[in-house]
Amino acid sequence: MCIERKMIYAVRIIAVTALILCVTHGALYGVSGMETGHTEQDRNSIILEYGDPVITGIRITGLKRTRPSVVRNFLDVSPGMRLSAFNPRRFTQELHHTKLFKKINLRYIRREDGVEIEVSLVEKWTLIPIPMIVRTKSTETYGLFIYEANFLGYNKKLFLGGMYTNFGWTLNGGYIDPGIAGSGFVMRLFAKTGDMVFENVTVNTGLYQRYRARFSDVRFGFGYEFFRRLAVTAESRFRDFSVDRDDGDAMLPPDSVRSSALGFRLHYRDLHYTGFSNEGVDITADYLRGVPWYSDCSCYNEVLIRGRAALSLNSDNLVYVWLNGGAGNLPEVLHERIGGRTGFKTLAPQQVAASGFYSAVPSYETAVYHASWSTVTVVAFYEGGAFKQTYNGWSSFHGPGCGVRVYLKSVAFPAFGFDYAYNVPTGNSEVSAAIGFSM
Repeated sequence: MCIERKMIYAVRIIAVTALILCVTHGALYGVSGMETGHTEQDRNSIILEYGDPVITGIRITGLKRTRPSVVRNFLDVSPGMRLSAFNPRRFTQELHHTKLFKKINLRYIRREDGVEIEVSLVEKWTLIPIPMIVRTKSTETYGLFIYEANFLGYNKKLFLGGMYTNFGWTLNGGYIDPGIAGSGFVMRLFAKTGDMVFENVTVNTGLYQRYRARFSDVRFGFGYEFFRRLAVTAESRFRDFSVDRDDGDAMLPPDSVRSSALGFRLHYRDLHYTGFSNEGVDITADYLRGVPWYSDCSCYNEVLIRGRAALSLNSDNLVYVWLNGGAGNLPEVLHERIGGRTGFKTLAPQQVAASGFYSAVPSYETAVYHASWSTVTVVAFYEGGAFKQTYNGWSSFHGPGCGVRVYLKSVAFPAFGFDYAYNVPTGNSEVSAAIGFSM
């Protein structure tokens, strides 16, 4: 059963990747890619020649779906201020982080009483449907996901989707607001529900636990982002896992749990666009204190830390290190499923649940193909770490891996691809998905 599930997972990844490639290439071939105007030298030249002139106006062109207020929120200057107050590098970097624009160009127009700043933009396509149809000898999978990266033109992220297989079904939804009403307040809401058969395996992929559960998981975060670098948010989470202990195929089924949790998140981001990706530091730390709704269960704590430090050698080469860690005394059914995630690619995807874990992954990524519609890169990495399971204690793992990434230039969809990794101690190999920041 475990081998069949791995094959199904691999086929599913490849099918979705091929589908998106075909659709976007056919629809967008010939459209130019992301460009950013580097104009700080031009600004300094104007200041040197004209003595720091006044900004007489700011003109934004090229917007068709995005509201002008989204762009103006990143300007930090207004007419009447001196040109030296404008930081063009920071402005273009912040616009890039929205992932809404494939071209960002600045122009300074000299006027009698000062200088007008012209911001010329070309938008990406932001509404992306992702169908999924995979059939194998023993499994059928059908799904549809819709991602909108610029909801109503206000730079809000929204996604909805569902998937059905003969192992069960899931529905997912989420909403991300990186700046409520143009302010520094931020909000996130994610919800997931379904009825699935879960399998847990050891580091050697030996099946030791199997159970069916109906579940609901809702997460909400609200806070404030300081200096567009550090976001501090209050976090809440509700989880309800109802395990079917009467299932005749169940193996060591865990207890059902319904719980609420409160805590906080610290997210520090200092990233700079360098070509196909970003260099810099991106670190997230979470703490939650959970309270089960059942009197016979104990309160629990959960700590998660994950981050990436990246250095760009040039526009086509990037080196970086991923760090991941987690610990807590959660009920067994709430343990983190780490297999297949960044830092745990050598472990079986979706089949390794752990109460504690850590890993480090040095990586090297290089661009191998540039087209008008995308940049394709290859990644080489070596991961190592350990994890703790209820019935098996601590297990270590390490091994090399490689992967492919596709960065779409004209579509506001996170980079995607897939990875192959080899676990040296066990001799097992795994294929897993790579999507967006999870890479």
